[in-house]
Amino acid sequence: MDKLDSNIINLIIKNLKYEDTKNYLLTSSSIYFNNNYVLKEKFINELKLNKYINNDYKIYKKYIKYLNKNKLINLLQDSLCNINTIWRTQNYGYPDIRFIFEPIFYLLNYYSIQEINNMIINYSKNITNYKLDHFINFILNKLLNCMKNTREDTLIEINKVKELVCLHTNFIPFNKYNYFK
Repeated sequence: MDKLDSNIINLIIKNLKYEDTKNYLLTSSSIYFNNNYVLKEKFINELKLNKYINNDYKIYKKYIKYLNKNKLINLLQDSLCNINTIWRTQNYGYPDIRFIFEPIFYLLNYYSIQEINNMIINYSKNITNYKLDHFINFILNKLLNCMKNTREDTLIEINKVKELVCLHTNFIPFNKYNYFK
């Protein structure tokens, strides 16, 4: 059997429910996930990245770029409520803002820095959380001032700010909990 035209495949994917699309993929040899952006968009937006907050930064970072604006906002809100500590040494830690940085970076495609700042401030008014208060008072403006058009330029600016050390490209976290095993 000849392969279906990619336009037809995209129509099928768009109109099927999530579970039906999954079953179609399992039975079809004519679809290549890496080349089909409609398929990626459908599945990535179904992926619940909030379960990776403070758990798996590599997966979080890999898939966040495919999320739409509303999912990014929800992910930002979830990450603001769950700021963990990342350890540099056995006794010295920093707020782990990697999971906050990623949605902010991609939200810049939709909003200005000032709009993102206002979004975070307005969201935090309804929450009592000392880690979030610390982030807003001491880190947020420094982070937003580092934001540039490209990831590389942004990381260059971040590397210059000592308060953002957990985002520095050369930062290696200390695994405090497996130290004595």
